[in-house]
Amino acid sequence: MKPKVLIADPIDFSAVQILSSAGFDVDQRPGISANELESVIGGFDVLMVRGR
Repeated sequence: MKPKVLIADPIDFSAVQILSSAGFDVDQRPGISANELESVIGGFDVLMVRGR
């Protein structure tokens, strides 16, 4: 099964392409709320956020 990545912040599309090409299942949700993140995070292997 492919590792699942949740991207919670805006990210360049080329990064998404690189992850997909490397075999990751990528779900982009920029601006996801804390409540929604809490309810879905268990279904992912990786959480990506940008440094602020």
